[in-house]
Amino acid sequence: MRNGRDRLLKAALELFTEHGFHAVSIRDIAERAGLSNPALYQHFSGKLDLGEALYLDCYDRLILAVESRLSAELSPIEKLGAYVRASVDLHSKRPSPLPYLEDHQRLFARKAVAIYADRAVSSRLAVWIREGQRLDQIRKDVPASFLVGLCIGQLTKWIMMSEMDLAPRDQAGDHLIVLLNAALRPPPPN
Repeated sequence: MRNGRDRLLKAALELFTEHGFHAVSIRDIAERAGLSNPALYQHFSGKLDLGEALYLDCYDRLILAVESRLSAELSPIEKLGAYVRASVDLHSKRPSPLPYLEDHQRLFARKAVAIYADRAVSSRLAVWIREGQRLDQIRKDVPASFLVGLCIGQLTKWIMMSEMDLAPRDQAGDHLIVLLNAALRPPPPN
């Protein structure tokens, strides 16, 4: 049996995904978890604290999913592909943690990046892109920070659209990688 904290995080993810952070009460979360309101306060100081813990839990799942696909032999562009594939696979789990991460960046992302530092997704993408630029595998005419935003933005846009059934989920990783390769690869010489 899951412990109370895990049950609360699972219930919060389900409810926040279904209704949004602001529409869900502490009572709703405790009830979905099969616990009392006081039991929730044994684990979290309030909804914002629970929301932050959930964000960090979802972020940790994303990092672990990406790390499980990495190896030293991968080129920088292959590492970016591993990030995309891991994200798409994680999004197939229900409820997906990725919409929560996307929807709550303004509230909690800075803390996650501070906690994870060089393991943070944006930090790793920047390292891989700069390495790819150094090796002439990734275009140099665009700043690495912009290309990081492009990678994250393309994936998060697909997540949002797939949640609304406006983007296909079948072979999404393959299609996103094709798009990113087209955007990241150096242009052919004239």
